[in-house]
Amino acid sequence: MKRRFTLLELLVVIAIIGILSSILLPSLAKAREKTKRAVCGSQQKQIGVAIYTFTADDDGSLPETNNTVSWDDHLSSYDGRDLTDDEILETSFDKSFKKRHELYRCPSSKWGDQDPYVLRSYSANAGYQHNDGKGVMWKNGSKKLNEIFDSSSTLMIVERDQIDYNRVGGGSSAITWFTLHYSNHSTINLSVHGKSQVNMMMVDGSVHYMNAFSSTNPNLWTTDTSD
Repeated sequence: MKRRFTLLELLVVIAIIGILSSILLPSLAKAREKTKRAVCGSQQKQIGVAIYTFTADDDGSLPETNNTVSWDDHLSSYDGRDLTDDEILETSFDKSFKKRHELYRCPSSKWGDQDPYVLRSYSANAGYQHNDGKGVMWKNGSKKLNEIFDSSSTLMIVERDQIDYNRVGGGSSAITWFTLHYSNHSTINLSVHGKSQVNMMMVDGSVHYMNAFSSTNPNLWTTDTSD
């Protein structure tokens, strides 16, 4: 005759499963976020490769943004999206094409899309004072790579997880760039990867995992050697 489990034994097993879950689930969540953070850094490096390839074809100049074409639009032929001329001039996209722009969206982003736009997680360094001509890419202007002397300590692409303005193809708005003043933007997610941590890519292509507030050093944002 087969022995049946008693109610007490079942309760003990359930309790053990609950204890193990409480121990393992936080570790699994941390491992999942660590993976997302690695993907985010990898995406920034891929964008960096696209930027370097663009500069090789554009006399060393980094991509700039004007009222119709954004810096990421310029990378379309280098990042695998291959946008048409009409699509480059658009700032909104059919959601069926959202997958084409996944490179520009961190998997840890907490925001949904803001119809009819596809939000972007990354922005270009437009200077500490925003479009001050001392960053690397700004509205109607950019630096050449050989003009940036400290490439390992100058930001090029920064993580800016914001519900408004930071849009794929958002060339119509100057504030698609990162303006540095986190405290003035209640719509910015400062803890993309927990504890105010974000990924930032330097001009030399290295990606640094840093505290968002520690990145407010003006020297990280300027290519002006006099600063």
